[in-house]
Amino acid sequence: MKCLAPPLRRFIKVAYKLLPILIVYAWYRRTHRGKEPTPKEAARLSRQGRSLTEALASLGPAFIKLGQILSSRPDILPPQYIRELEKLQDDVPPADFGEIRRMIEEDLGPLEKVFDDFNSSPIASASLGQVYEAKYKGERVAVKVNRPGVKRMIEQDGAVLKWLLRFLGLVVDRNVAYSVSSVVEDYLEHVDDEIDYLKEASNMEMLAKELRGQGVIVPRVFREVTTHRVLVMSYHEGTKISQVEELRRMGVDTQRLARKVSRLFIGMVLDKPIFHADPHPGNISIGQGGEIILYDYGMVGSLDAHTKKHLVRLYASFSLRDPKSIVDELLELGALDPEANRYVVERGFELAIRELGGESVAEWEFERLMDLANRLIYRFPFKL
Repeated sequence: MKCLAPPLRRFIKVAYKLLPILIVYAWYRRTHRGKEPTPKEAARLSRQGRSLTEALASLGPAFIKLGQILSSRPDILPPQYIRELEKLQDDVPPADFGEIRRMIEEDLGPLEKVFDDFNSSPIASASLGQVYEAKYKGERVAVKVNRPGVKRMIEQDGAVLKWLLRFLGLVVDRNVAYSVSSVVEDYLEHVDDEIDYLKEASNMEMLAKELRGQGVIVPRVFREVTTHRVLVMSYHEGTKISQVEELRRMGVDTQRLARKVSRLFIGMVLDKPIFHADPHPGNISIGQGGEIILYDYGMVGSLDAHTKKHLVRLYASFSLRDPKSIVDELLELGALDPEANRYVVERGFELAIRELGGESVAEWEFERLMDLANRLIYRFPFKL
């Protein structure tokens, strides 16, 4: 009984912060399904999204990581929430360097003896780890370190999240409950791999081999100074892929870059044994020579032959502008609720294809069209 007390106390704290936001969101979904929010309602949704973001950030690494995953799931959350949660991709407070130093020295020995130089200010602070710039044997390197106590916190919060899932179906509709449960279960299944840097090192080495000659930089791992909690790799500086104006000032053809990045990730998914499974803007940069730099290989995935085949057919259906085939393939992939109103979904795709495919899209319209896509995904009963 004693061992259950800490998770119970933690559950009460988490529920106190998240359940009020969840109930308000559930009420909005039930009363506004298929409707555009008014400007006043959109502003209210943005405030609620901000409250959710702040609550997740205050609850620590496991919930910050969950927020980052949810920020790429417009099938679950409205665009106003997504825009707020995207801030968690970069804006994560760093842990105290004293604790970080202790962890490095426990694994590698005295900092001054291992590294020629070590900058104590992190260059990146993520949900589960932090990255520092250093010099190792005269070479500029990036040193990735677990957040202190992250494994224990994830184990504790994993139990809390499982408890929360039991309440989810009581307040939100079935498809949202299904999708959120899938997100949480997949996250808990793979999070141990993400904090094990020896596994991440292996992922990097495999993808470096698979992507050789494709204009992609995968940092080189220094195995002799890499442990389960510390990862030392070559340092590569670039411009974040979402900084579009800066990329244009560098002379990058952003339309060509968009096609290149799309081909890269689709190629990984459909043709490689594993693929980089966390491609948010914080993990993709562009080097001075236009090369794509990928960071953070803790989350990788792989697909079976059946899924790959039907994904190709799904892409073909979109290319052929065939709403019926699109819905057939989504059902085959298990990505659409079989009980969904097929006519409504097909009609939605037909309208979207006509608008998106029939226009010469000006760049200033890109955000408007992305919002349209997000709203389409949010409204219909997808199970992604």
